[in-house]
Amino acid sequence: MRRLRWWAETTRVRGALVLLAVFGAATAATAAAVPYQISRSDRAIVNDSVGGASSLDRDITLVAPSTDQYSNDFMKSVASQSRAAMPRQLSGLFSATDISVVSSGEFPIMEADGPFKGPDNMFVHLRAAAVLGYESHVRFVAGTAPSAPSHVNFTRGDPPTATVTGSAAISKAAADALGLHAGSVVTTVGSFGGGHEVIRYTITGIYVAENSSDDVFWRYANHAQGLGLGSICGSDLPDVGYVADPTCGQPPAVWRFDLLVPSVADVDAMGVIPGTGQNNTAIEYVIDPSRVQVSGLAVLQDAVHRLVVGGSGLSLRDPGGHAFPLAAKTRLDVLAGHALTVERQARVLDYVVLGAALAGALAAFFLMVRTVVTRRSAEIVLCKARGAGPARLASRFAAQSGAVVAGSSVAGVLIATVAGVAAGGTFRAWTGAVLLTLAGSGAVSLRVLAHDDRPGPARRDPSEADATARIPRLVRDIAVPLGAAAAVGIMRTRGARNGSGSFDWLAVAAPALLAFAAALVVVRAVPVLWSVPVSLARRGRGTLTFVATALAGRRVRVLAAPLAGLVVATAAATFAARLDSSVTQGVRDDALYAVGAGARVEAVPDPSTIVLNSGARVSLPDGFAARAAALPGAGQVMSAFVGAAGISGASAAPANVGVLVADSGALRALTDRAARESGGRSGRVPAYWPMTPSRPGTVTALVSPGLAGLVGTHATVALPTEDVEVDFVAAADLPTGSVIGGEYGPGYVVLPSDQMGAKAVRPNALWVTGHPDISALRALPGVQPYFLLASYPQVRAAGYADGRTAAAHAVLRMAELLSVGFALLCLVQTMAGTRSAARDSALLLRIYGLSETGGRLLGPAVTLPLLVLAAAGGLAMGTALAPLLGAQVPGTPSDGWLVPVVGAAVLCTVGGTALEAALRRRERVSVRLRAAEFE
Repeated sequence: MRRLRWWAETTRVRGALVLLAVFGAATAATAAAVPYQISRSDRAIVNDSVGGASSLDRDITLVAPSTDQYSNDFMKSVASQSRAAMPRQLSGLFSATDISVVSSGEFPIMEADGPFKGPDNMFVHLRAAAVLGYESHVRFVAGTAPSAPSHVNFTRGDPPTATVTGSAAISKAAADALGLHAGSVVTTVGSFGGGHEVIRYTITGIYVAENSSDDVFWRYANHAQGLGLGSICGSDLPDVGYVADPTCGQPPAVWRFDLLVPSVADVDAMGVIPGTGQNNTAIEYVIDPSRVQVSGLAVLQDAVHRLVVGGSGLSLRDPGGHAFPLAAKTRLDVLAGHALTVERQARVLDYVVLGAALAGALAAFFLMVRTVVTRRSAEIVLCKARGAGPARLASRFAAQSGAVVAGSSVAGVLIATVAGVAAGGTFRAWTGAVLLTLAGSGAVSLRVLAHDDRPGPARRDPSEADATARIPRLVRDIAVPLGAAAAVGIMRTRGARNGSGSFDWLAVAAPALLAFAAALVVVRAVPVLWSVPVSLARRGRGTLTFVATALAGRRVRVLAAPLAGLVVATAAATFAARLDSSVTQGVRDDALYAVGAGARVEAVPDPSTIVLNSGARVSLPDGFAARAAALPGAGQVMSAFVGAAGISGASAAPANVGVLVADSGALRALTDRAARESGGRSGRVPAYWPMTPSRPGTVTALVSPGLAGLVGTHATVALPTEDVEVDFVAAADLPTGSVIGGEYGPGYVVLPSDQMGAKAVRPNALWVTGHPDISALRALPGVQPYFLLASYPQVRAAGYADGRTAAAHAVLRMAELLSVGFALLCLVQTMAGTRSAARDSALLLRIYGLSETGGRLLGPAVTLPLLVLAAAGGLAMGTALAPLLGAQVPGTPSDGWLVPVVGAAVLCTVGGTALEAALRRRERVSVRLRAAEFE
């Protein structure tokens, strides 16, 4: 059967075409996966920055601090008009509208014999709150929602008196704590304009939240789910109510809760006389994070800023024609700005990795097309003799390679999609990946065919090169380093000002140009570097050493392309490995600072018992530390007290901070061991701490870096048991302190229990090093279901599963595999070139008495130094790429990350050279001499 001419012509180059197909598919798969991974990372960034923020920060709230005597319908119309006046970039993000009107006064619950005392024998204050539409978020377990309007009975006199009756609903938690039920009457008293008022609410229903995490309407009626603990600057007096105390010497603690009333008018009824009720009105527009698009973050940030600062379109009128001013409150612009910054950094990271990988791809394509052309040199010479130009040659020969690359690119994209690494990619991204791969292959094909850049015979001397080719090489040698320097300079000075959502060509080009510049430097440095060994070998008596060094230096032009390709591919692989190590190190550091050691247990009050939430102290059971240390996989343990503490004597410090009370020696040993076992980076406990205090009764303390400049050198720390005088002697960034710093305050203070003596507090937290089973830790006697438990492996696994981290890992791993494949291809090409360069010299020396072993060693002796130099150049450039690109590539790799990379490079170069020498076919001198007559 007659074969197709196209297929028959590819007989000698089918192996090269197969490699072209493989690397074309891999390049297209990587290029197709990057856009999907970028979009995946973008969505994770928005979810973390916007979706993960508190709704108080994320949602847009319109506040009217002094409103009264309005109806529900009017408030709904205000919300509708305000939403219509907002920019479309904002109004399109709203998923719900929450309207709350809450009385601002303090109204104590009264009994016949005086103020009512609640849990812990503390006063109880209530507020009336109208939350429109709250019925859809709660479920009544007793009674029904209130509906009857308030009634005011006003009596003129001296002083005037008023009695207000109304209906309200209360949460089940508050009802249980206060002993209320459906039908109970709550009485409070107050004053107005010199008059006296009595307000009685009948509890018509008791509710529970339909979804405990649903905070759509609890924002402003913020105690509606139960009792909230607070303090007042005043006192509750019989028949008078709450009386403020401007001096506020010793603020007493009180319980607060909200009664939900049917309408805004019922809240105003607490003011009794129309026009005197001063209520807090808030209209909250709930932001749906899933509607926030990365491409619109910059516009969103600007729109929110103009709304908050200018308040355009928010000046409305009430039914009486008076101004109804509204002030916008939100931190959405700050959240959008943070997301925009992180997103730009993540995109730059993806783009620079893609640029480095594509540089290796171009080098590999160049070598493969060069091989195809070399093996068909006889046909090319014949066609050129008949007047064929580069374009015609490209249409004849490069079309075959182009068809192979195009078909394999489509297959690579489909494989990436089926594998899930490019799932959800758009047709435009797929088409772009195929066209990008095909264009790269076509460009190098034209370059090869136009300039006849192929290795010549082994006997060809570099001096035979056409003199006209020196000018383009000189221009290239100058233009590429200058272009790399310019790209890096622009990239470092511009910051992250590239447009969000746009393709950053500069971020792609900069690492590629740097890699190519390093390749040129290495290739041009070979003759200079080899001049010294050649001079030394010439003086020696060994023939093999002199011939090997001379051949390595003289055949640079023959090996220039594969050597340069090896430098580029090695640099790309090293760069991707460095960034991969940085991402991994970041996850380890975050996990260590989230847990503090291998595992952590913290005793907390029972959240279902409201009395315990009043501040009652809880502690770990006796003997718990010994039982935890006996668990399989557990290492050192440390018991400590953690909690919130007041700080005084430092005017710039916050009112409350987190405090950690632990034995100094145990803390130092646990911090060091936890960092060593986890591979995370952390600060160290100073060796000189604790120090001798400045005066008796004082302890020396460590402080978090963020508080170091605020607390001064001396302050008083209020522990639950008693106040402690503290000297701050050093700042320490400790994982154990960081855990409590975010939980109990804006920073932390570390006190040494071994210096406190009787002032030390019973421990309520335990850290364990090693790898204890978290289930076994939870099953220990005394551990309650509501205790806080965390383990380093679980937190680390969650960090790896995070969308942004997983997307970065996917891109980096694909770039690593692609670059390693290209490096191996360049390695094979380099060894093939040196073999042809050393073969004839070895046979000639055999005639003059060189042993067969020496002839076989001549090839590796020429190859290995060149491969080591190229690999070293690639490793050096790959390591330096991130520092050269500056802050555009954040992250610090783990210690020792370069060791396995260098090991892999040594294994490939030395092992590949040895394998090639062992598999080299033995060639007879007579056969080679006869073959040379026809070259």
